[in-house]
Amino acid sequence: MGSDYVYTESGEKIRLVPVCPKCRSHIRWTLYGGRKGAQAPATCANNIEATRVFRNLSELITCDWEGIVERNKDGSVNVFNKDGTKIPKQAIKVKNNGL
Repeated sequence: MGSDYVYTESGEKIRLVPVCPKCRSHIRWTLYGGRKGAQAPATCANNIEATRVFRNLSELITCDWEGIVERNKDGSVNVFNKDGTKIPKQAIKVKNNGL
């Protein structure tokens, strides 16, 4: 997925990562097409069909959000709601090694 980066006034690098608009979890997708405009379905990591490991089933969180991913000309991927609208992104501070 193509990452967006921004810098704070103090020079810290921040990565903007798409998150589920319903529960703010990660988004899962597989896109095999390498051409611009290729699309594939996307789901929330908390989707009931997602593979997960649970320590306590009483803490199970489920989310039914579904969307699409679309390949850009540069090979990066954008994530959208099913209606084509953009989804929110979460700011993650980038460590010194760039991760």
